[in-house]
Amino acid sequence: MRCPRVPEHDPERAHGRRVPRVDPKRDLVVIDGPVDDLDHAALRHRFGGKLGIDATEKSEMDDIVQPWPEEIIMSDDVRALVGRRWMEYGL
Repeated sequence: MRCPRVPEHDPERAHGRRVPRVDPKRDLVVIDGPVDDLDHAALRHRFGGKLGIDATEKSEMDDIVQPWPEEIIMSDDVRALVGRRWMEYGL
């Protein structure tokens, strides 16, 4: 998956930007049917399910006009503060 707003193509960062924008009712598709012979997660031999996720940016063509918000980037001061207090947060 290529995220145009993440130019260095960091997959973790790209997924972090895409996943929160998925509306399960609109963007998830579950299909039952034939699967690969080596799919060991299938409930029956050669038959199982697949999950499709549409995590693309929606537009007027999708009847959705809500724009994606710009990425929030922490300032260097906030990063330094979080770094100093990380152990206090208990995470």
